Amino acid sequence: MLHLNRSRPRANRQRGITLVELIVAIGALAVLLAVTVPGYRHHTARSRISAMLEELSHGKAGAEWLVNTGAQGDYVSNPGVVGLQGTSSLCTTIVVDIIVPARTAHLYCGGEFLDFVALDYSVDQGWQCTTSASRAAPHNEWAPAGCTAVLERLSP
Repeated sequence: MLHLNRSRPRANRQRGITLVELIVAIGALAVLLAVTVPGYRHHTARSRISAMLEELSHGKAGAEWLVNTGAQGDYVSNPGVVGLQGTSSLCTTIVVDIIVPARTAHLYCGGEFLDFVALDYSVDQGWQCTTSASRAAPHNEWAPAGCTAVLERLSP
């Protein structure tokens, strides 16, 4: 009769993780990253574009006033004339274009990564918004409400 010695404590035996356990853990981490990274990129693109639109919206009243009062000159190079603060970390390029005879205004905020927001005003149609976020190009749902999403950058 064979007797196994079960009195020997198992605590002395060292045990590490196996290769299978390591592969399973790395696979689970890869799946988790594959799900969360696109959502994070979508969220940051949407919030960046919304903040750019908010910055540019401060010039809407001034641009409307210039168009409707027949201000002198067709091009306003100083964004402060319409109430904009100038460039910022989000709006690295700001263009204000007022064409009084046509009764139109164009406000443009360009940022890094080819992101932009453009607000176009005409007396007949009111304000229209166009926007793009190159990092979220496959998705159109990042555009704020009321903005038309485009996938290429429009020239200012």
